[in-house]
Amino acid sequence: MKQKTVVILMTLLLLCVNIINSQTKKTPLIKIDINTEATATVLLFDQRFKFESFKTEYDSIHFNYEINPDDKKSWHYFNGDSFALRIKKSVGVAVFPEAIKPLHPNVPYQFNFIAFKKIELDDTEQTNLKTETFKLVKSRFANPKNVSNTTVSEFKADLKKIIRKYAKADDFYNSDGTLVNINLPLYESYLYPTIDKLGDLSIEINQRLEPNVLNTIERVFESIDEDASIISKIFTIVNGDIKPSEKLTNILASKVNASAVGNETLTMQDFGSFFFDDFDYNLKAVLKRNYKIVGTTLVPGSKLDKNSIILLESFLNKIVSKNITNDEKNAILTESEITQIKKIRADFSILLEKLMKIELKSAQIDKLSATIPNILNDTFIMDNISIEEAIYMDLTADKNAYIGIDLGLVYAFSLESMFIYEGTNFYFKPVNREALFSDLEGWDEFFKRFSAYIGVAQLITDKPDNFKPLFGKNSLLTGVGWRLNRTFRINTGALMHYEINSNPLIDTQKFKVSPTISLSVDLDIVKALGSVGKILNTTE
Repeated sequence: MKQKTVVILMTLLLLCVNIINSQTKKTPLIKIDINTEATATVLLFDQRFKFESFKTEYDSIHFNYEINPDDKKSWHYFNGDSFALRIKKSVGVAVFPEAIKPLHPNVPYQFNFIAFKKIELDDTEQTNLKTETFKLVKSRFANPKNVSNTTVSEFKADLKKIIRKYAKADDFYNSDGTLVNINLPLYESYLYPTIDKLGDLSIEINQRLEPNVLNTIERVFESIDEDASIISKIFTIVNGDIKPSEKLTNILASKVNASAVGNETLTMQDFGSFFFDDFDYNLKAVLKRNYKIVGTTLVPGSKLDKNSIILLESFLNKIVSKNITNDEKNAILTESEITQIKKIRADFSILLEKLMKIELKSAQIDKLSATIPNILNDTFIMDNISIEEAIYMDLTADKNAYIGIDLGLVYAFSLESMFIYEGTNFYFKPVNREALFSDLEGWDEFFKRFSAYIGVAQLITDKPDNFKPLFGKNSLLTGVGWRLNRTFRINTGALMHYEINSNPLIDTQKFKVSPTISLSVDLDIVKALGSVGKILNTTE
């Protein structure tokens, strides 16, 4: 009996080594064809795998996968992942850079290949694309007053038409010969932020800055109306009605503002005597009718002229900051007059600040507008290809995912005896015996390791006096088990047998359940065992 036990233990050990060595550590390869939208081999589950490299005409491909949104999945299921494929440009082959995370069994997945192909435009097409785009941008954003959220949406739609035209979308077909429905998410990610920024800037100018300018203009007139005589006082200073001192003469001969574009040489006397001669008319012409100051004349313009406001602010600044005196060196302006001029000057300063903000925003619009045609020249067309693959296990196949065959050694505590048992273990989820536990996540690992089992056990040590098998040479064994690794399981359960009365004069027996612990080997590859089963056929 001891020799047979040794033989059995050695056989189990050899089986374990054989099973461990037979489990491949190399990442399996799955053949996939994105043109026919199918896999040529069965998808694995619970096990990392790689897709085979494949030929492609695209310049770059981004791959992602997820559980089909229409599938009702358990709360503990984990979704897919995403990464960019590596393209070997010299041979036109797409290579998966890493293994795919394990898939759940019996769950339909959706695989998405987002493929990008560079637009190849000849010189004429590039020129025409830029020209059309510039015209479109100019027509939409040349005047901020005409921009709204609606016009921005219209611009995007018009831009898409140009994109489709130069992307030559009609050249691309699906495997079934139908035209690919090309969406433009990449264009949107490149262009829409720019377009939205253009719209925001235009709307900000139109709805916030321009109204602020109008309010400030009204405030200028209000400040002047508080003491209209101050304008007459200024005119007397610059028109020579006051006998000037040497200091006043120098001030009147100085430049108003040497940095005022187009009016760098204009003197205080020339500007003052011209502009303040008919101040009310001239100021309204500049502030309300978009005239601009050129020397000592007014010229029509298209918008409120910033340089004209600079001249007015600079002129008033010199009037109040130089302590103007007559020839007797007495102050020409009273304190209250200086205060009033300062207030008017401050209004012009605020107006100038708002105009500069508009100018800055307008410059940003021009800069962004110029980038759009260049973005189009360096963008890609996008083709979305999706495949759905539902993984359903065949319970009659060789690799049965739900039921396993066990062979193991059992120790019964109350009998203090060893048994060998053959049984079947039932998992609550499909099991891939090649999968590594480290690849499983969350509750998946529990469901793939825990099982219930039932089998028969045969005594292999000396028979206890009070023990009798339940039927023939066998006793019934049942319990639950836990996979230690891809090969071994440890189990706890109960051995069902008869207990014989220790009194030889009493010929009775009763049903007995003894607690057990066992170590078993998963024999999913039992067909490869050959004649080993004969060695393990213990019937004594």
